[in-house]
Amino acid sequence: MNLNFAFAVSTQNTIESQHFGDADKFLLFELGEKGWISTGEIINPFKGHHGHHGSQGHEAGHGHGRKADSIIALLKGKGVQVVVSRQFGPNIRRICEHFMPVLVTDSSILAASSKIADRQEEIESEWKGNPGKHNIIRIMKDRVLSIPLKEE
Repeated sequence: MNLNFAFAVSTQNTIESQHFGDADKFLLFELGEKGWISTGEIINPFKGHHGHHGSQGHEAGHGHGRKADSIIALLKGKGVQVVVSRQFGPNIRRICEHFMPVLVTDSSILAASSKIADRQEEIESEWKGNPGKHNIIRIMKDRVLSIPLKEE
């Protein structure tokens, strides 16, 4: 089974400790039987957009659905199934409806992608097991931890 990934990265191609939607760009990869294949790069046109206007300030727009919906549409249009970041924000519920979010601790794409590839079968199993309402996946040293979202 092949899965299409979007890594949220900075302009220096590192995975920063910031919300997925605030990344400078998304690096696209496919993971299959032959390993990783780069499939593209998308500059994040929504970075810094918080969906607010006027004097409401940052907090009023933080986690706003319009930005999340725009990013979701952009990535779905590229066939992305799995999103990778060091941090996700308040729109994680929306993300889980469309993608399987993977939390990593590494800032290096090489280190993070290597750990994901080492756990490829577990990640594929999680993808198949929860269509439409994915758990958050945390890559640990010795296993994949599947974290269900709390009910609202």
